[in-house]
Amino acid sequence: GDDEFETLWKGAATVKDGSDDTATNEWSMDLTGFLKFNDALDDLFVFDEEDDDDDDDGIIDEDSDDDVADEEDETEDETEMPIAASLPVITEYDLPPGVLFSQIANENYLVGTTELQRWGELNDMISTGDLTEAELATLFGNVAKAPGTKDMLDEDGFLEFYDAIDALFEDVDDD
Repeated sequence: GDDEFETLWKGAATVKDGSDDTATNEWSMDLTGFLKFNDALDDLFVFDEEDDDDDDDGIIDEDSDDDVADEEDETEDETEMPIAASLPVITEYDLPPGVLFSQIANENYLVGTTELQRWGELNDMISTGDLTEAELATLFGNVAKAPGTKDMLDEDGFLEFYDAIDALFEDVDDD
């Protein structure tokens, strides 16, 4: 709650006048601090969908042996690394999909759900309710994955994914 937010804020912000008296001074944040704060804040709201035992039996292993997932059949086995704090969210809108792919792709030139978190426009669509998490998961699940992976898109898969999202909004633009 409030304690977590304050801890994140103080970990990323600095006191304006540079003194150690944090109670009476105003806080400020530079770009690096903001990115650090934003990543940490995002981490508070990430829902763990992976099963650490690598078995897709629908059982959640969080402090209970009897919890069964109520979610749709999850077949993805996400083994991606978390986003490094040094990787920025791409906030430019209307980038060509190939350029966007090259900016968010990982070191293997692949995009998974972790890399999609760096797509600012997609994050905005979700936060405004234009696209739901369920719709996003369905669209992601319906596109071809990169050879040898279960949950990563190569550039062709990403372009297919991008086009599927774009198609959802084509009718809205024609009005």
